[in-house]
Amino acid sequence: MNFCPSCGSRMKAYSAQLVCPKCNTTVRVQGAGPNNLGMDPAAAEDNVRRFIEMLSSQARFGIRGEKPLAVIAALKYLCESTQTGIGLSALLENETHSRAIRNRFIALVNIYGRTSNPEHSWSAITGGDRFELQTAVRSSPDLDKSECVHSPESLSRIWLVILAQLAAQPTRGEEMKGR
Repeated sequence: MNFCPSCGSRMKAYSAQLVCPKCNTTVRVQGAGPNNLGMDPAAAEDNVRRFIEMLSSQARFGIRGEKPLAVIAALKYLCESTQTGIGLSALLENETHSRAIRNRFIALVNIYGRTSNPEHSWSAITGGDRFELQTAVRSSPDLDKSECVHSPESLSRIWLVILAQLAAQPTRGEEMKGR
């Protein structure tokens, strides 16, 4: 059993670290880290891109759908923060990280999304009784491992590629003009 050194609560284990759900203390697991997760960084980038493509292919609005934008918001958060070695599941389960991702999700939906109520969309895909986004993340076993391997440079490369894809798609206003 691993207990938090700060508050004594039971910590949750993730691929390369332990995270306290109560006080958000993070402890790196001995022997774990981006260099020994057994995944090539290029393969990790491909896994993240494929996951977003898979979510986009299932979404009504493609890459501008709720779940793809939520994963893109998580990438944006990782690019902007100092967090390394943490998977998407851990980010979504941690209240502090999840709130930060939610804020980025709402901003991205307001710019690129096709939904009129981003706050409701976030609640629909991350809460309720279905936890749609978390279920999708868990269904892709290499995704969390991939997220842990990324360096800030790698995350920035993925972010720029995805941002270009979003910018290439017409916005709601542009679509309406064409009608």
